Amino acid sequence: MTPQLHILIVDDDARSRTTLRRALTNLPAEVVEASSGAEALKHVKKREFALAVLDVHMDGMDGYELAERLRSSPDSRGLPIIFLSGSHGEQQHIFRGYETGAVDYLLKPVEPRVLQSKVSVFLDLAKQRLELSEYGLGLERMVGHPTRRLEAKAHEVDVIMEGAPVALVVTDLDGRVLRVNRAAEELLEYRREDLIGRAVDVLAPVDARPTHDVFGPALSHFHLGSRRIEVRSGRGVHVPARCSVNVVEGPDGSRRIISIEDMRPMAELERARAQLHALVKATDSAVLYMSLDFTVLGAAGRSLRGDVGHLSDVVDEETLGMLRAVVDAVEREERVWRGGGCLRAGERCDMLAVVRPRRRGAEGSVTLVLSELPDGLEGS
Repeated sequence: MTPQLHILIVDDDARSRTTLRRALTNLPAEVVEASSGAEALKHVKKREFALAVLDVHMDGMDGYELAERLRSSPDSRGLPIIFLSGSHGEQQHIFRGYETGAVDYLLKPVEPRVLQSKVSVFLDLAKQRLELSEYGLGLERMVGHPTRRLEAKAHEVDVIMEGAPVALVVTDLDGRVLRVNRAAEELLEYRREDLIGRAVDVLAPVDARPTHDVFGPALSHFHLGSRRIEVRSGRGVHVPARCSVNVVEGPDGSRRIISIEDMRPMAELERARAQLHALVKATDSAVLYMSLDFTVLGAAGRSLRGDVGHLSDVVDEETLGMLRAVVDAVEREERVWRGGGCLRAGERCDMLAVVRPRRRGAEGSVTLVLSELPDGLEGS
């Protein structure tokens, strides 16, 4: 049975907390409320949360300071954060939110369906991680159960491990690799026969050895949660990853199941956000936040001519068609695109778009930055 998931809501306005709780009532998680940053930190000490929804503007410790405190604590370092703000058009606040590690930034009043879809994505991720943790406990029970069904159960575990979507590496107490799955071969770019029998520190960057600098704390002191590391592939490439460890006690002694999640897509997204931040900061730009059908949900930056309800109010037909083709080409992963186009008024524009596709109940979105080009320059 999967443990109960929890969502943390932090807002010093009681009516706002009630509205948020009602919006999340139908989701498979318990909502825990906090009226201040200090109260939120106490909750985090007591239990693990799948997601935190933080109000930016609070008396005392504001949302940004609370996010920094959460990021600095081993208990909540990997906690996904969604910021809420009632300040429209304060572009610098949006980027500060992303810089403190937020996964999203929403403006109040929040549309309940939008909030539900975004929260659902992170509940699904938390559920998968808990199921992976349960896998380690299940393996322990199977290994210690002396029945004639042991071989069948062991085979079942083999099938589960081999089909797991994340890289799994099993080691003994000394860090010697005993098993790896197919996903580990692909991510780490090693054949399993080249890893089995070797010390797990072969996966650590050269300047991070010995083993305990990368995997050691998790191997010797198992605790809930995960942490960001870098692993070294068989080609010597440093791959950003999130590492967590399950401890299994069996008849042959302790085993460590290390799960290694590829964080390169997230690293690419972080670089894209930094690029977007630099572009908006350096130029007189406008930022549009839209649904995938280009309905404008929010805008920031330079003032636009007239009312803007759809992207067609801003750009010409040719540019709209080009951006529609970009959105249609996105399938499962987020995509960053940069190019040039024209506003309806005829001004040429440099554009940068971050497209988030529909997945796991999320509706998908497009964040588009528009910046006028100097005379004589064409969009790339």
